[in-house]
Amino acid sequence: MYLFAYGTLQPAANLSFFERNELTQWLTVYCRGTVGGELVHVRNSQQHIDYPGLVQVRTATSTSIVLGTVFEVINPEAAFLVMDAYEEFNPKYTTAESNTKNFYQRRELPVQTELGELIMAQVYVLNKNSDYYKKDFITEIGPVKNGDWLSYLDLQ
Repeated sequence: MYLFAYGTLQPAANLSFFERNELTQWLTVYCRGTVGGELVHVRNSQQHIDYPGLVQVRTATSTSIVLGTVFEVINPEAAFLVMDAYEEFNPKYTTAESNTKNFYQRRELPVQTELGELIMAQVYVLNKNSDYYKKDFITEIGPVKNGDWLSYLDLQ
């Protein structure tokens, strides 16, 4: 099983999170990769934090891609227990509950790896329909034009 991380779940963006939760025992970096979609910059003015959100593009002609890190998940149960909590995703919700309560939704999407493989991986996708996204302290700043959160952070 694989996980594609495009933002703060990448070790380069949040090494302390990986170390504090000892995630390297459940995840190993496989390679870099890309997924079809758009990356947006989201700000939480209440907590004073910024983070990215992948917005899935549904058109067949779209060329927008998001760059990130592909992990091989060694222990899915342990890894996703930590990751889901971090992304405020509750996998026990029904589909209807998930559509309103989960700020991110975990989905299986095709990922193109830098090794030339097309694999299926778990990806956290921003849920713009969630009640949390509609809060007045959440602001979508705009698109991350190059689709790479790590290089975008260097530009800010």
